Amino acid sequence: MSMQDFRNNNVTINDVLLYLQEENNKPQIEFPFDGSLAGNPNELLTKILFTNFQESTQIKNRDINTLENHIKSVLSERDYKTLHNGILNDDYYAIINKISFGHGIHNKGTKEFDLTSFASKFCAKHNQKAPFWDNLVSDLLKYLGYKHQYRNYKEYIMAFQKLQDEYNLKNHSLREIESAMWNVAKNST
Repeated sequence: MSMQDFRNNNVTINDVLLYLQEENNKPQIEFPFDGSLAGNPNELLTKILFTNFQESTQIKNRDINTLENHIKSVLSERDYKTLHNGILNDDYYAIINKISFGHGIHNKGTKEFDLTSFASKFCAKHNQKAPFWDNLVSDLLKYLGYKHQYRNYKEYIMAFQKLQDEYNLKNHSLREIESAMWNVAKNST
């Protein structure tokens, strides 16, 4: 969806606020296990498959093992504790970047895929506080005046926090706000 599509459909922040009030954003499913890798050799693979299926991240089947090996090599038990803590800080953003880059998954060209969308969804499945990175939501945020650099997760979060502050939405998590924005944007197409 483009900015023009949002304009043509008269999308406003009121649409998002109304969705938040009406829908009560049903909680999404978290990982059905503790999040630690200790003691379960298939837990990481299960998490990757669960995230990929539930959130339609479009990781190709042929790349699942590559991604699994990458995450095993870059995340520590401390990182998993950070994810469960759910505090959006530099440590959390570093984990998103660890997963998003250096994995070696490419298209037919030589450029590595940016897996920020997958990483944000994988990480957010460990708690219910963190919003997912989504292109549609990113575009809507920008359209509503909340600027951030494309696929810069930290700036994306800062845009959500600014929106949350400006509209006194502290009783809604950033995930709930993101979910409402995704639904509004999706329904505007």
